[in-house]
Amino acid sequence: MGYVLHAICPNCSYESGDLRVGDGLHFICACENCKSVVNPQRVRFHFTIPICPNCKVRLAPSGFVNIGHQLIYARPPVEVEATNRCPRCNDAKLTFKEIKHFIPRLILMPAEGAVVHGQIVESGKLEIPNLSWVDGLHLEVTPLDAQDRPMELKVTRIQKTPPPDDKRSSKIGIFVEFVRYLSQEDLEQAPME
Repeated sequence: MGYVLHAICPNCSYESGDLRVGDGLHFICACENCKSVVNPQRVRFHFTIPICPNCKVRLAPSGFVNIGHQLIYARPPVEVEATNRCPRCNDAKLTFKEIKHFIPRLILMPAEGAVVHGQIVESGKLEIPNLSWVDGLHLEVTPLDAQDRPMELKVTRIQKTPPPDDKRSSKIGIFVEFVRYLSQEDLEQAPME
């Protein structure tokens, strides 16, 4: 389920425009430069930190907004402390008002040969942005010391398994190979789609 929200400051009466979450494409960030809560589109399947749609300055990881238990940005390359403070007065915590909900109709899937970002998390599982819904993400050869290090990966194969008779959907497996580790500079300088 996706939602359209407004960020509201109870202290200075700041109210954002429409903010989309839950569609797999957008996240919410407080821009330190233009002092607005913005809703940029993420770079699909990448950890790249986008540019503010208002002022065109690279967003700071400290501005990513936490709504409930969900950080609206999947696994940034460094641990950041999300803030819910108003970007205008920097005094009060933002509240979020639901305007409407929607059912996302877009299924995001990389093509074979596509370059994506990924990371081995503490559980040993491979995570790729926008692909948490995929049943199987497989890194064909795991490099040493790969845990919690952002990697550039190449999609080598996409495997679709037909559903059993009692199920409605197929299982999808995405196989990737390691290309290189990503530096913070790679993530800050990568272009938007």
